[in-house]
Amino acid sequence: MKEYPYAAENRLQTPHSYMYTPFEGSDFFASYSESRIKCLYHIVSQFSGKKVSVPALAVEFFNQGLVGLENCSGSFKPASELVEGLQFVCEALLKAEAKDAVLPSDKDHFISESVFEVLFELASTPGDNEFYQWLEWFTHRFEVAKCIRIEYNVGDGKHGEKSTDLIHYGLLASLLAISVFRSGDYKHLNVLLKVNDLMCSVIEEDWQEELLVLPCLAIILELVVIHNACQQEEVV
Repeated sequence: MKEYPYAAENRLQTPHSYMYTPFEGSDFFASYSESRIKCLYHIVSQFSGKKVSVPALAVEFFNQGLVGLENCSGSFKPASELVEGLQFVCEALLKAEAKDAVLPSDKDHFISESVFEVLFELASTPGDNEFYQWLEWFTHRFEVAKCIRIEYNVGDGKHGEKSTDLIHYGLLASLLAISVFRSGDYKHLNVLLKVNDLMCSVIEEDWQEELLVLPCLAIILELVVIHNACQQEEVV
């Protein structure tokens, strides 16, 4: 089987330059699912069962994603041992206290991580316009720069340094994944794939286990969405 190429090298060091990739058929989706499942195995192997606090919405969708993943078929179907490992991760998740849902004005300087945390609160209300607008804003910035900045200054455009921390990419990917999984709208699927490719390309580096939870969520939801789309189009 041909190797899935988009997560095969460190994408923080060698970012993607494409917008869309050519359609390569069912063999490509088999290599894609194998690559993502390998990432999930690695995450499970790093997890000790220590309690991890995450946004309440993440816990809800982790459970929903696991149900969807168990119902996948073909190359997307996880082995029972992986499902058990992911359930072990899920059982260790604690719902974090809600943050004040206050976002900066357009001209404010802001810290990316803080805004992502607020977006999780706004995402609890489906159809929230402010959530969607900010998700669009971060999607556009990622597509242009192929990275997330630790901080931004929208007013003068002098943004902070590129993030090499999994926390920023895990937050953005999980927000994108929840949006796509919940709405069935594929508008953000392309950038979700790219952010997950980036995370999978560095997932085996020495990360603290709590930083692996949100990437895990994003990969699970993405796999379910891609599996369902492939079934609908009779690709696999």
